[in-house]
Formats: sequence, C-alpha cells, structure tokens
Amino acid sequence: HYYFVSLMAFLLLWVPANQVVSLDTYFKRTQHPESKSIPRWALLLIQFQIFVVYFFAGIAKLKYDWLVRAEPMKTWLAARTDFPLLGSWFDQDWAAYAFSWGGTLYDLLIPFFLLIPQTRLVAFLAVILFHGMTGLLFPIGMFPWIMIGAALIFFTEEDWKKLLGEKPFLQTNLQASYTIPTGWVVLLGLYMGLQIFLPLRHYSYPGNVLWNEKGLRFAWHVMVMEKNGMTSYEIVDLDSEKKWTVYPSQYLIPAQERQMSFQPDMIFQFAEHLRGEWKMKGYPHVQITIENRTCVNKECRNFQWVDPT
Repeated sequence: HYYFVSLMAFLLLWVPANQVVSLDTYFKRTQHPESKSIPRWALLLIQFQIFVVYFFAGIAKLKYDWLVRAEPMKTWLAARTDFPLLGSWFDQDWAAYAFSWGGTLYDLLIPFFLLIPQTRLVAFLAVILFHGMTGLLFPIGMFPWIMIGAALIFFTEEDWKKLLGEKPFLQTNLQASYTIPTGWVVLLGLYMGLQIFLPLRHYSYPGNVLWNEKGLRFAWHVMVMEKNGMTSYEIVDLDSEKKWTVYPSQYLIPAQERQMSFQPDMIFQFAEHLRGEWKMKGYPHVQITIENRTCVNKECRNFQWVDPT
C-alpha cells in the first residue's frame, strides 16, 4: 500500500495534473496558453499504474491457499463476527470462499471493466462497494479510499459532461500521445516495463514465494497471507566456547520484531547485526544459529540455519 502511494506521488511529479480542475487553475496560477491542454500519455500512465495494481493483485491470488483453502479469509473473517449485519455469516466456510473468489475475480476483471465505456459506471460502483467493505473490515489505512479516488481517472471528459453537464472547466483539449518527445517515450517504456517485470520476477525463483519471500516485495501480493513467526539466536564464541541466547525483543520494538520474525532477509540481517555487536565486544569468531518457527495461513514450519563465521 505504501509502495502504491509512493509510485502515484512519483508519477504526479511529472504529469501536468494541475491543468484543469485544480487549485492552480482556480487561483489562475497556470498562465501558459495550453493550460486547458492535457497530454493523453499522462492519463494513460496513471491508468496503466492502477491497472497493474489490480491485475497483478489478482494474479497473486491464484494460489492453492487462497482459492482452495480460502485462507487467510477464513481466519480474518472469523475474527470479525461482530461486524454489523453481515458478521453472523463470517464464521461460515461459504463466506470465506465467496470473499476469496470474489476478490480474485474483482482484481482480475475490474481494470478491464473500468476501461470499457459501457461498463465503466457499474465498475466504479463495484470499486466503491469493494474498497468500502475492505476498508471497514481490515485495518489497511487510507488505501481503500485512495483506490476509490484514483479510479476516477478512467472517466473521460465525455463521461463528466454527461454527469455534470457542459461546465466551463470541462472544456479541455486532450492531446494525442504521439506528441511525446522521443526521450520521454524511452523513459515511459522503461518505467512501464519495470512495473510489469517486478510482479513476475518471483516466478524465476524456486519454492513458494509466501514462505521464502523471494520477489514478494513490489509484486502486489496484497493481503494474500496471514504470516507470523518467532525467532531466536544462539551465539557461540568458537575460541572460548561461551554461549549466549538472544531474542529480537531485547533490541526491537514489538512492531519491528513482528515484521522481522518471519521475513528471511530481515532474520539474516539481524544475525549480521549481532555478529558485528559481538565483534565489538571482543569476540571476532562467533557462530550464530538461528531458530525460527513461521506460520503461513495456519501451516507452521520449524527452520534452523547455522550461520558460519
């Protein structure tokens, strides 16, 4: 969610978002003669970014746990039986499957329906319903409301005129995409290619991405798992054979410990931190053994890594 907001903020640095309905226009800060002119590529770029979020979030849900076991929806919904009106159904299996399959179909199809003029309005109503429900059910901050607002970019000038009538601020000139300078075409192509590559890269790694998390980040695996873990470290000085047991809670606040306890790269980074600390204490030759228990969607596994000197 933070990644999406960061990407949108980055794109808004480069697109002329202040051309028509904006405070700049209201206070007459856009004085150039083309202030009513919007390049088509700017709209397409924002639409592309939103399309990527939805579509790859749908691809990420095509997993055994999500579709066959209806996890983690079973776990999450069972904890929300206090939800008004619908809560009494949330501890039933069919509700979890309905949310799991419905969420998958929504993510895969909604960007296409937003692009099609005949289905755009109904699709936007579905956006409001879907994100409104998830925003009320789950503690995911501003993301649902940002997605509702962002989906408005799919509405065309003609759509707004039908809704609001012939308003002066809607008299815009949408420039064709071929007016983009060559350099911008290359940069936009690289950006769009990167946004397609990053969500697919985890398929090049062996194993289950939910466990090893190789390629998980920046891949739009939005709320596809319930994951937690416990980690401890045994440090042995190879010279004196002294031993220490270290728990991350001795160093980290609860939120930090909760995140690092099941993310392999953070677990190993913390081991390197401990190695450096013990070296400063006068123990340059230590061996660190990592003991970890991680649970993904109620399936738990024990791991042990011996990190040599």
